[in-house]
Amino acid sequence: IADETQRCSRVVQELLNYARKDTCSGVTCDINQLAHDLIETFINCRLKRYRIEVAMELSPDKLVAEGSCGQFDIVLTNLLINAIDALDKTPSPRIVVRTWAEDSYVCISIADNGPGVPPDIRNRLFDPFFSTKDVGQGSGLGLSISQAIVTKRGGFIAYDAEYDAGARFVIKLPAVDLE
Repeated sequence: IADETQRCSRVVQELLNYARKDTCSGVTCDINQLAHDLIETFINCRLKRYRIEVAMELSPDKLVAEGSCGQFDIVLTNLLINAIDALDKTPSPRIVVRTWAEDSYVCISIADNGPGVPPDIRNRLFDPFFSTKDVGQGSGLGLSISQAIVTKRGGFIAYDAEYDAGARFVIKLPAVDLE
């Protein structure tokens, strides 16, 4: 409970910082550790309840990106919540979280085996207040805020249209070499 309270406090502070358009501070985040901690939280809560299998394919290398873990926590949480929602009524629901290094980027993907995103709405996914959820189920701000957080750090987030086993979102952030 104490760990989750601290995590919630950090997320709220990061949302406030985002709203204030704070400046980059040189803070870094271990993406593998963040993904591991976040999945542990989700497994202990929602994923067990919905019987969703989770596969973690984390890079054996330390992957560090510039930015606060609280900000990236917001991004990954939004993607995981969307994946969980998409898996409603999916037989054998599954989420795969993968991290890797690519050129000068730290990459992370969240994939699910749900129905995927219809081609006719893919270009609107990151629009503020756009949502495919029922009224009262989502604000339509999750992906928009996530995109703003990632872009602010010099990265990008995209829906992977080539992935055909459900939906997959890929985040690329500039890598930081701590040495």
